[in-house]
Amino acid sequence: DDTRHVSITVNFVTLFETSTELGDGILSNPSVVLPLCDKALVLAQAELREKLPHPKQLTIKPRIHARVTALPVCPELHRTIFPRSDDVGSFLRVTGTVVRSTAPKMLEFQRSYICAKCKYHTCIK
Repeated sequence: DDTRHVSITVNFVTLFETSTELGDGILSNPSVVLPLCDKALVLAQAELREKLPHPKQLTIKPRIHARVTALPVCPELHRTIFPRSDDVGSFLRVTGTVVRSTAPKMLEFQRSYICAKCKYHTCIK
């Protein structure tokens, strides 16, 4: 089923020991590096499929994602409280127990204002 999302669990410590550049990239720029990891997983499936004796029996999952686990517990990466607006774009480890679930809310990191008199538009981050 091409519409189903599939995940591959990636241990961060093992990944960092193997490739420090990739580990640093995930921590410093996750919104760019994680989609690249997803594309690499699709290419890896195609390569592995061709090495098997009956490749046409297997399908490539286009919606495959790398799920990074086991981030180290350090203040830059770990939160015990809900992330704040200044954490937008950061790759974090969040621990806790779910006691109640509600609709997801977006963290606001910028807001637009328009002057009532002159109609000047400004954006505050």
